[in-house]
Amino acid sequence: MNIHGHTVKIGMERDVYISSSLIDLYCKCGQTNEGRLLFDSVAEKNVVTWNSMIGGYGFNGQMEEANSLFEAMPSPNSVSWSALITGYLDNKQFDKVLDLFNQMLLFGERPNKSTFSSLLCACATTASLEKGKNIHGKAIKLGIQSDVFVGTALTDMYAKSGDVEGACRVFNRMPQRNEFTWTVMIQGLAESGFAMEALKLFDEMDSRTPPNDLMLSSVFFACSHSGLVNRGLQYFRTFETKMNGSHYTCLVDMLSRAGRLEEAEELIESMPVEPEPNALAALLSGCQRHKNEELAERTAKKLWPAAERDSGGYVILSNLYASAGRWKDVLEVRKLMKEKGLKKNGGCSWIELKNQVHSFHSGDGAHSQSIKIYGVLKLLMYEMVPV
Repeated sequence: MNIHGHTVKIGMERDVYISSSLIDLYCKCGQTNEGRLLFDSVAEKNVVTWNSMIGGYGFNGQMEEANSLFEAMPSPNSVSWSALITGYLDNKQFDKVLDLFNQMLLFGERPNKSTFSSLLCACATTASLEKGKNIHGKAIKLGIQSDVFVGTALTDMYAKSGDVEGACRVFNRMPQRNEFTWTVMIQGLAESGFAMEALKLFDEMDSRTPPNDLMLSSVFFACSHSGLVNRGLQYFRTFETKMNGSHYTCLVDMLSRAGRLEEAEELIESMPVEPEPNALAALLSGCQRHKNEELAERTAKKLWPAAERDSGGYVILSNLYASAGRWKDVLEVRKLMKEKGLKKNGGCSWIELKNQVHSFHSGDGAHSQSIKIYGVLKLLMYEMVPV
């Protein structure tokens, strides 16, 4: 507000670029109403003014307002389309992202690198491999597939859609790579079960590319899910000065999965940062897997004050008690969850069928064919009973 007042005093409020920057500032501060008032007061708006307001609405999750303003825009350019697409992407409306891209092509607008990155991110999130391949083809036609940002987004899309070979092909053909390119490839290999390949690539990485936080998390994830505990501890000693809370959580998970529960507890007690609730939950999960009720109870007492809004730790402890036949303790945990208003989070999944993405939530009945879907599920359950 002080900056806005100063521009009024010196007579620069009417400058279209100054006003566009002020609109962006208001929206970044969550004040879209003030931003819109300023937008409406600008007599001669240019494309930057429109894009600032559209992007501002998207930044604050007001996609109906963003879309209405976009439709009222006299001459949207590729940046305008990209701003609206990014808004839908940030607000997890992935179907809208892909629909808008098709509209963009129908209007003859050339997508820019930012647009392609957003589109590929949407495909990666929903594992829409066929749509991703289609967008890849368009990037090739426009000659921008070799761009480092587009190439990184392509690598990520293929990896998260389950086509690790496709991700490797894109990665190996890239003339230039940055730290994010290496990160998505290592992460893709690790999360797809290719732990040794992920670690090999990490060891071969250009020494001029320092590992970032996400890359280190992926390395520890690979070690954790492949049982390479000693190798994980070796990486820990090498990069100990770069470790944050998330990395320590990965280490606790690695030790807990391997049954080295006392070491995991010692790490939690000695780590130089405040343990994340997820670190305690990982140890609790390890206790469930390796049937250590005593340590589980000790860990649960530490987790509860830090997990006021998360039911995960309570559910794990309840399951541990149930597996041990301690039904009274199960009831106590569930009673505590009820008192705190905690519920077990429902699952969510996506599936692509005939080039259309369908999303499902646990207990959801909103799908147009939900009656048929539940009917088939009941039939499958009935057929499974004899087995």
